[in-house]
Amino acid sequence: MHDNNIELNVTDNCFIAANHIEFKQLLINIIKNAIEASGNGDLVKINADIKNDFVEIKIIDYGKGMSEEEVGSLGTPFYSLKSKGTGLGMMICYNIAAKYKGTIDFQSSKGVGTTVTILFPSENHTSDPK
Repeated sequence: MHDNNIELNVTDNCFIAANHIEFKQLLINIIKNAIEASGNGDLVKINADIKNDFVEIKIIDYGKGMSEEEVGSLGTPFYSLKSKGTGLGMMICYNIAAKYKGTIDFQSSKGVGTTVTILFPSENHTSDPK
């Protein structure tokens, strides 16, 4: 899309119980946002690992970044940082995560980039992410 490099690191046994179409939509939305926030040719990292009975997926970009206020508004219908965005994509992502007892967390700094951490209970789930 923007000639970005995507680095993928996945630990074995990262399995979650979720509808694969919804899960794919969540990942596409967040990865697309990371690519669009990055410059042409920039690296986007995607890491998946098991942490305390949860599958932790981190999507890391080194793009524009967001302020605390912008991060706080993510998922609000019709709030978007894109000129042609509707804000509905992130709202859908939050709804999908909640449906499967997952969470989405954003850490971002202007001019530095953004790390999105997605947690889903692993198939061997015994604890709560909250």
